[in-house]
Amino acid sequence: MDLNLTNFREKHPDIYPMIDELVDSLYKHDINNLIDTKCETTDDRRVFLMFLIMYFYTYLSIPKDVKEQYDMKYELKIFLTEMIRNPEKRSKCIELYTTFENSVKLLKN
Repeated sequence: MDLNLTNFREKHPDIYPMIDELVDSLYKHDINNLIDTKCETTDDRRVFLMFLIMYFYTYLSIPKDVKEQYDMKYELKIFLTEMIRNPEKRSKCIELYTTFENSVKLLKN
């Protein structure tokens, strides 16, 4: 994606508060290093984004009382591993991501 950041900043000077907090929480050394070292190709980036979508969708779907009872970090790792190891589930995840990617492309126009 080709961005003219100066022009973009001029057109969009205000940052929505939730976006400000979201970027601050995600813009961390660990995740940026992971992206920079593991996402060398377009396909790598697609898989990474697919995992992020799956992770956040799953996390947001877990009821609060369940989150308090279990080690959710471990449970999410197991869940995502199962999604990738199972060919049927993996295919559905790829289909979901492809739909997402195509929708984002439509928004650019």
